Amino acid sequence: KLNIQNKTKAMGIHFSGIGFSILVTDLIVRIVFYFNGTWQLSWIVLAIFAFVMSFFYFCNSINNMYNCNNT
Repeated sequence: KLNIQNKTKAMGIHFSGIGFSILVTDLIVRIVFYFNGTWQLSWIVLAIFAFVMSFFYFCNSINNMYNCNNT
């Protein structure tokens, strides 16, 4: 459980991540449309972006798991 003092800060960090994700996806779609892309192309670009980000997250998680076991 969270302390009452830390609850507001933790919730702010949690919900700021959602806002940041909305901002990033909006910027990606605007860039695709700026170069005369279609909404179908923007979905493909967003899917590629999500794949790349999840790959880095996965690699970082594996790396942290092995580094934590060695210390």
